[in-house]
Amino acid sequence: MQLHLVITPEIRKTMPDTVKTVYDFGKITVRFENSPMIGGENRIIEDTEENIKKWLRPFKGVCVGVGSPCLENFEIVHIKD
Repeated sequence: MQLHLVITPEIRKTMPDTVKTVYDFGKITVRFENSPMIGGENRIIEDTEENIKKWLRPFKGVCVGVGSPCLENFEIVHIKD
């Protein structure tokens, strides 16, 4: 499974060795209305769906890319079962 994700320093600390970077777009800061800014590494990552869910589930929300990565559209996603 591939996922377009902003990898914050907190997320980076727990990133499993099985996660591979498919493409690294560099640093990014994402601004949302009525929400704090989120900054980190703008990447497309790859791993099994199970591993990605297990890794990201503990976080209150992660910043996931929506649509084409070159458009830099993101939304906050909460990982559930």
